[in-house]
Amino acid sequence: MFYFLTFPGVIIHEWSHKTFCRLFGLKVLKVVYFKFGHPSGYVIHEAPREYLQSLGIAIGPLIFNSIISIVLAYSVYLLKSNSWRLAFLWLSFSIAAHAFPSDQDLKGASSDGLSALKTGVSLWPIIAFPFIGLMYLADHLGLTFRIVFAILLMIVGLVWSGLLVL
Repeated sequence: MFYFLTFPGVIIHEWSHKTFCRLFGLKVLKVVYFKFGHPSGYVIHEAPREYLQSLGIAIGPLIFNSIISIVLAYSVYLLKSNSWRLAFLWLSFSIAAHAFPSDQDLKGASSDGLSALKTGVSLWPIIAFPFIGLMYLADHLGLTFRIVFAILLMIVGLVWSGLLVL
């Protein structure tokens, strides 16, 4: 039910993966922006050639969803209608709630990182693995963490706009 109520976040999450694939010059084979069931969306793409491509694709939603969520919350102060304000806040929340990489996203980045370390191709995984571990933890904290994270991003946008003073 949560994914249904926050479907814009799933759509932006998958769009972020697709965008990072394109930024890295990787061919996108299939995109499902939203569907009922598990997973609620996915992107199939050619294999990354470098570890930073794999990492970028995995954390793309954390970057894009977070930025878009903050900008939407910030934009609330520009709106006069309470209906539009509520709609923007709902979009901000929905998009922020799906910012964190999924378990599958993190598995790909972890697997590619281990391969890069074994072959000596890249040392980036040494830097990335602690952050991937924190994202795994966040993913396993589940819905509660997603809700708290989304509210925090909305607060950032509202404080930035001056509508909320802490």
